[in-house]
Amino acid sequence: DVPIAGRLVSKRFPKAGPGTEVVFRIRATTAETKQIEFSLMQNNGRAWGTNVEIGTEWREVRLPFEKLRFFSQWGLAPLKPGEKMDARKMVTARFMYGNWISTGTADKPHGFEVSSFKIVGR
Repeated sequence: DVPIAGRLVSKRFPKAGPGTEVVFRIRATTAETKQIEFSLMQNNGRAWGTNVEIGTEWREVRLPFEKLRFFSQWGLAPLKPGEKMDARKMVTARFMYGNWISTGTADKPHGFEVSSFKIVGR
């Protein structure tokens, strides 16, 4: 988990919508690790994210805020009409790996490294 000060993000990027991106460098430390799950968590428990394909070479990933989806699979209450990710409420960025994305290699060692993380925008 990477702590995020959502109020500072929204102060720097007031709209924190189109044009705002999460940018990070990542690589797998084993050949079997093909993807991770990335999410931004809000202080109200809401999570928005996506799965990210990775390989053993360093890669810069750019995830536009508007492309992150609500993680309804986490058993969270459904979105209210018009509800969107609120940058002011962000508290954590999570990089996760688990059996649900192992594609048949759960019995093998898995790992990944993140060398940088930032939020950029207009």
